[in-house]
Amino acid sequence: MLAEDTMRLDRFCGHEVYRVVRTGVYVRLPEEDDPRVMLNVEFHCGAVVDIDVPEEEGDGSLKPTVEIWIPIPSTNLSPLVGTSLEVHPSVKDNEDGMWNRLHVYESGDLREINVTFVAIDDGRCHVALTAKTGDPNHYDGSKPETTISLDGWFPMDELETATE
Repeated sequence: MLAEDTMRLDRFCGHEVYRVVRTGVYVRLPEEDDPRVMLNVEFHCGAVVDIDVPEEEGDGSLKPTVEIWIPIPSTNLSPLVGTSLEVHPSVKDNEDGMWNRLHVYESGDLREINVTFVAIDDGRCHVALTAKTGDPNHYDGSKPETTISLDGWFPMDELETATE
């Protein structure tokens, strides 16, 4: 089981675990051409806390970021606790600026994205997410996909003030 506020990269050569040190939240309310409420959460990680990859493949000083856009039915997340959502992949150059990605050296698209709303407590929301992306050291597709597992909390104040 993944520890809270961590992100794990399961790569072709082993694993890397990073501590989530900061989150950013943005809410896009429904618009005329898109009726969805879109929740954008960025999980910014600090240095590695556990690494099991060869030295030439791992760099403990990296600080990866995961950015995810989640379509939600409303700004009230309480009904989502205990449920999972499959998030459809985005396209890097789409015109609305929504891009689900892992950023390490460069940014890579996220695929097979699943977000579970675990709990709400003290103005924060706990989520667990899994996704796949290309290997963060080999953007040419020459290595097997990397699986991302993230367990983190984010503040809900942006959701609360979005409708004021």
